[in-house]
Amino acid sequence: MTVTVLLQALSVAIFKRRGFSLLSEYHEKRIEDLFATDPDATRTRLEGGNLQAGYFFHEILSKVPEELELAARWAFVDPDASRSDDRRHELTLAVNWFFVGHRNKLTLDASRLSLEAPGGAELAENRIRLQWDVSF
Repeated sequence: MTVTVLLQALSVAIFKRRGFSLLSEYHEKRIEDLFATDPDATRTRLEGGNLQAGYFFHEILSKVPEELELAARWAFVDPDASRSDDRRHELTLAVNWFFVGHRNKLTLDASRLSLEAPGGAELAENRIRLQWDVSF
């Protein structure tokens, strides 16, 4: 029989003012199987978070279109905090174009994604993406 206990914490902070936005999140989860024969092998602590900043430069340069936002994001996920070789990182720079108010957004971003690997190595890749978000 398996009985699992999950404890979860989340903190969120948001700041918006005059074309500038700053958002951050931090998550932590602890999972434990209460009836495991080896409790250390069945305890897991996961954590992750992100920090994102954006700015509508029309606020200081009237020639820049109001719909254009530049943004940057840093994020990480550690699926097992007891291990030192499985953390994932993301660094992204983005250009957002909003239309129909904020109900539609076209995003072009460039990201550097990395994964820590055993032995201190790092696996990494770069990604360029074009995405259209639609809200109903």
